[in-house]
Parts: sequence; structure tokens; C-alpha cells
Amino acid sequence: MLSTIIAIAGTLLGAIVAGVIQRVNTARAHQESQAVQLRRDKLTAVTEFAAALDAHRAAMFKRGEAALAGAAEARVEELGARVQETRAGVSRPLVTLQVLISDPAVRGTADVLVEATLRLREAETAEELTAFRLGAARAHERFVAAAGAYFKTA
Repeated sequence: MLSTIIAIAGTLLGAIVAGVIQRVNTARAHQESQAVQLRRDKLTAVTEFAAALDAHRAAMFKRGEAALAGAAEARVEELGARVQETRAGVSRPLVTLQVLISDPAVRGTADVLVEATLRLREAETAEELTAFRLGAARAHERFVAAAGAYFKTA
């Protein structure tokens, strides 16, 4: 009789332990899956932000180049509309990056990249425009390097 009770208790305990282990393993797998998805989301935020700023920089340069060269007003306005479109395309990836990534190096270089890109609108000569574009391109490279370093350590 005692051996039967011990056998039943052992079986019940074994089932409980197996259930707890399964629950822990399931929770761990879920956490790992979430971590992988978060990393993907962060990488997407970085790449979309970098691409959006690249497109915005190119649009601003073309508009500035046309304006400084004395292009027809309609052409400058057309390019200005493109600048507005690309600027709007920066907002979502920038906010996503700011929400998902708290690393000061990534966020700092992102801010510098935005500022350097927007500086193109201040150009008063073709030489300034080119210099500002090159400065923005270097800021872009620093942002990509900071993001790369972040992902290597994260």
C-alpha cells in the first residue's frame, strides 16, 4: 500500500515538475523570439532612417543646385515639393529609431545627421552647397558606423 502511494506521489510530482520545466522552456523561447524580433525592428529602424536621410539629402542638393544655378521657378518648386516629400519620409523612421534605440552614440549621430542634412538649405553658393552635402555624407557615415558598433555589442 505504501509503495503504491509513493508510486502515485512520484508520478504526480514527475508530472508537475515536467509541467513546470515545459512552462519555463516555453517562456524562455518566447523571450528569445521577442529579442530577435526587437533586434530586427531596431535594424529596420536604422536602415530606413539612413535611407530616408540619404534620399532627403539628395533631394535637397538637387533643389539647392537648381535654385543656385538660376533654374526656372517651376523647376525649383517641383524640386521643392520633392524635398517636402522626402522630409516627410524621415519622420517615421526617426521616431521609430528614437523609441527603439536608447544608445547615446546612435541617437547622437542620428541627430547630427539630421542637422547636417538640413544645413543644405542654408547654402548661398554652389561651393557651400557641395561642402554641406559632403558634411552630411560624412555624418551619414558616422551614423552608420555608430549603428554598426551598437549592433555588434547589442
